[in-house]
Amino acid sequence: MNNSPSPASPIPPPAFFCSQADTNVTQANLPHWEQQGVTCFTTFRLADSLPQGKLDALRAERDEWLDAHPEPWDNVTIVEYRTKFDGQVQKWLDSGYGSCILNDTSTRRIVETVLRRFDRIRYILYAFVIMPNHVHVLFTPIAGQTISTLMRQWKGVSAHEINRSRGMAGIIWQKESWDTLIRNQRHFDSILCYIKSNDTAKAWSVYG
Repeated sequence: MNNSPSPASPIPPPAFFCSQADTNVTQANLPHWEQQGVTCFTTFRLADSLPQGKLDALRAERDEWLDAHPEPWDNVTIVEYRTKFDGQVQKWLDSGYGSCILNDTSTRRIVETVLRRFDRIRYILYAFVIMPNHVHVLFTPIAGQTISTLMRQWKGVSAHEINRSRGMAGIIWQKESWDTLIRNQRHFDSILCYIKSNDTAKAWSVYG
């Protein structure tokens, strides 16, 4: 039985972060915020996509900044964090560091297939772009799904398929991903514009 939605079915609108609603915050190398059913922008990257020495230096700088800015953060502080640290990581990613196996058409197709597989069933997929060494996704979890669960599914299934197709064995994706909850329509539109700006000869993007 085909559980895929009709291509003609309308895309539900995004759902925005509410400062008054329950929020689950977890901390690994990066803070991760989750609110049930809220639209999210996430980036996950290949395991060799960032230079370790630069990452270590940035992590030390970030730890000093975190000591000076204890949580909870207001929106201004969140934006400062994202700009200061996540923005730098994005510049390194865009420089094309590492093996960049996502340049391979068949490998990109695997990632695309995994991302599209449960669209409108487990999540609403608004846009994504597959770059040579990382992937951006704009989506809303549905049906009780969480960002962390979906990330594990996308990365786990795609890693298995990529290894199998390339006759490889080993780690494909970095363990931790970057994510941010969408605050309002302006934020959503800016992220959508950013994803579209990456739609070049080196990228593969699909829009809902």
